[in-house]
Amino acid sequence: MTVRAYDELETTPPTPPALRPARRPGGVGAAVRRWAPRLVGIALFVWAFAAAGPREVWRGLAAADPWPIVPAVLVAVPFICSKGWRWARIGAALGLPLPLGEASRLYAIGIWAGLVTPGQAGDFLKAWYLRARGVPLAPALLSCLLDRLFDLAALLGLGAFALLAFAGAGLDAGGGTGRSLAPIVLALIAVCAALGAAMSLRWRAPLLRLLARYTPRRLRERLAGNAALGSLLTARLDGRHLAGVLALTALSWVISLGRVYLCFVAVGVRLAPLDFLIVLVLITLAGLISVSGIGTRDAALYVLLGHYGYSGGQALAISLLILLLNLSNIVPGFLLWLRDPVPMRRALAGEGGATAGSSGAGHGG
Repeated sequence: MTVRAYDELETTPPTPPALRPARRPGGVGAAVRRWAPRLVGIALFVWAFAAAGPREVWRGLAAADPWPIVPAVLVAVPFICSKGWRWARIGAALGLPLPLGEASRLYAIGIWAGLVTPGQAGDFLKAWYLRARGVPLAPALLSCLLDRLFDLAALLGLGAFALLAFAGAGLDAGGGTGRSLAPIVLALIAVCAALGAAMSLRWRAPLLRLLARYTPRRLRERLAGNAALGSLLTARLDGRHLAGVLALTALSWVISLGRVYLCFVAVGVRLAPLDFLIVLVLITLAGLISVSGIGTRDAALYVLLGHYGYSGGQALAISLLILLLNLSNIVPGFLLWLRDPVPMRRALAGEGGATAGSSGAGHGG
C-alpha cells in the first residue's frame, strides 16, 4: 500500500494514550500521574542503594573488569542500525519508503526520547518526524507501534519460555536449570515464527475477527474509527518484508542479550543461560516503569541476584553498568536531536505534530 492510499483515512486520527492531546488538567490527580513513575524510581533506588551499602556498591564497581564493558559500549552503533533497519523494513511494508541512513538516524533520536520518558513513551515521537516529511500520521504511528510490538512479543515469549523451564526444573542458584544456549535460540526462533504468522495476511484477518467477536460493542465502535488500526487491516507484510523484520528482531535481541551478559561477567556474576534470561526479562519489565529503569531495575536486580548468593553491591554495580549502556545508546540520538529538534513535551501531548508538523522528534529503543 502506498502513502497516497492512506490519504483516504482520517487526517487527524486518534493517538495512543501516551500521545493523546492533553488538556493539561490541574489538580493532585494529574500531578500523581505525571510524577509517580519518577518518584517510585527514586524511592526504590534509594532503598536498594541503602540496603546494599554505598561501600559495597563502590567495591563492586571498583572490582569490575573493564574489558567486557568496552565491546558492550562499542556495539551501540550496530545495535541502533539493526533496529533502524528493522523499522525501515516495517515502513516499506506499509508503503513508507525510508532510507536506511535516515531510519537509523531517527531511530537513534527515538532511543534517546524513549529512555528519558516513563514507559518509553517517547518511542512514538519519531512518527512526528515522518509527518514533517509528508507522511500521514496514522501509518507513521502504526510503524512505530509494530516496531515496538515485535520487541514486546519477543520479550514476553522468551520470558514465558524461561518461566516454563523454571516451573519444570525449579530455581537453582547453582545454574542447573539451563546450561545450554540451544533452548533459548530455539525459543527466539519460535517466537519470531509465531509473530510472523500472526502478522501475515493469511492469519491476521481471522485473528482480528476473533478479537472483535469478544470485544465490547462500545469499544469496538470506537476502535472502528481509528485510522491507525485501519492501516493495520490493510498493511501488506509479505514474506519478503516479514523475513527481514524477523531476522533483524532476532539480531537485535542477540546483541542486547550479549551486551547485558557482558555487564554480568564484568562484575563476576555468572548465571546459567536460563537463569540469566529470566533475570533479564524481569529487570527489563521492571525498567519500563521508571525513567531509564532507574530504581526499579536496581531493586529487581538486588532481590533477584540475592537469591543466587551474590551481594547487593554486585547487583547495584551491574545496574549502573546497564545504565552506562543506556547512556551509550542515547548519546548519538541526543546529538542528532540537537541538530533537528522538536519540543518533546509538545509532541508527546499531540500538539506539535497535529498542528504544524514542521519538525521532528525521536524513538526509544
